[in-house]
Amino acid sequence: MLIINRIDQYLENGILAKNYIASFKSLGSHLYKSVYNNKIMPVYVLLSTLTDEGAKTIKSKPERIKEVNKEIEAFGVKVLHQYAVLGPYDFVNIVEAPNNETIFKLSVELSSRGTIKIMSMPAIPTDELISMIRK
Repeated sequence: MLIINRIDQYLENGILAKNYIASFKSLGSHLYKSVYNNKIMPVYVLLSTLTDEGAKTIKSKPERIKEVNKEIEAFGVKVLHQYAVLGPYDFVNIVEAPNNETIFKLSVELSSRGTIKIMSMPAIPTDELISMIRK
């Protein structure tokens, strides 16, 4: 992974490549963005909890997890990392999406099926947070 602080310079020079991570200032706000196929994409954390119906589905058809990931991609959201976890949530997903609206639409669509509840959060690296605090 490459951290790019001067994103505009790299865009002008055409240096950006697949799967680079860029941290930069946009519209006065620090945002954490992933660069994929030369598109700058915000990164989000999705915490999900299965409903009783969702747990039954996963038990009878575990491959459904991967099928849903393909459905997620149809929204323009890319699953970067996915973990099954113990505790109040069943899954933690790190995804990239074009904007908050896309994540909101995805969350509403998946939640409306009655098999999962999702908490969505934009992510920012701690180095960026420290930099923002110091300013």
